[in-house]
Amino acid sequence: MKEEPIVRPFALSVSNNIPESFFISQYGQELFDKMKNEAFAIDKGRCAGCGHTPPENRKKDCLFFHISKLNKKQPELSKGITLCNSCHTTQHIEDAIKNNWVILVNSIYDQNNLVRLCRWGTIHEVLAKRAVIVLKKKPQQFLKEWYAGEVKITPTLKVIFTNNFHIDDL
Repeated sequence: MKEEPIVRPFALSVSNNIPESFFISQYGQELFDKMKNEAFAIDKGRCAGCGHTPPENRKKDCLFFHISKLNKKQPELSKGITLCNSCHTTQHIEDAIKNNWVILVNSIYDQNNLVRLCRWGTIHEVLAKRAVIVLKKKPQQFLKEWYAGEVKITPTLKVIFTNNFHIDDL
């Protein structure tokens, strides 16, 4: 059976977007749910980041609605996307680091593919081949320097997941 292409692919890059709880507190649960339902219908039960489709009985637990672009003046025109837990975590790097869920890396792979490699359990193979290089700077140090304005989140910064992050939607 041939896998269908992702309807609207989302190019992951490590970022620190607003929490969805903030959107709900500012603009209401009703608008959030409306946008979420629209996104889930468009994305057809698949992650727009890595293409993962969780089993039907796990979709509510494993797929998240992510606000990818906030429009403060007209919040109903904000953009959102369906992401799996792993891809969603890359969009909230502050929480991911605070929870010790990620390791910072540089890689020839894009973030979407790194998520797939972690999900498939093959990340150690590419680490051994040096196609993914763990940064010497620990995530907690990066976060401290980021808060101080000494470093920025750049397009080359990528993450892989620690054993503390449970990829529960296999």
